[in-house]
Amino acid sequence: MRRVLLGCAVVLAAALAAPASGHARALTITGAPAPGPAKYDRVSVEAFGPAKARTVLVLIPGTGGGAGSLAAVADDLADRVDDLQVWNFERREQAFEDTSGFKGDNLQKARDYYLGFKFRRTLAKDVPFVADWGFATELNDLRRVIRTASNGGKRRESARRE
Repeated sequence: MRRVLLGCAVVLAAALAAPASGHARALTITGAPAPGPAKYDRVSVEAFGPAKARTVLVLIPGTGGGAGSLAAVADDLADRVDDLQVWNFERREQAFEDTSGFKGDNLQKARDYYLGFKFRRTLAKDVPFVADWGFATELNDLRRVIRTASNGGKRRESARRE
């Protein structure tokens, strides 16, 4: 049963991870200072819609969700609403996920990679500082994303395109 549920989750994640029309851009935004190495003081945003749009809507996935879980909605909103960018917030802990199994279009290969437990695991003992990030860190990161998004996303001093 566990493997069936995991298999369903992998298929669903693969379906949701890809943007509907493929015109998302990735931005990296400097996050708030937090415990641990400074290289983790960053968050990602998956941006949809024209970069010159003056209005930016920031979507925040639910607990345990990533930016990819909102890709289809964000893409559709950006297509339907003129002068709108939609940014999907990606929490800093997503940096520890091994998404390499989703590279390419081979769903069978991805399924074998994750259901075969070949993916790279990050253990709590290897990143103990994560336990100290908490809700305040996430809110401070989100505040920086929203500040960067203000004025139509033109405040780029803390955002970097990938």
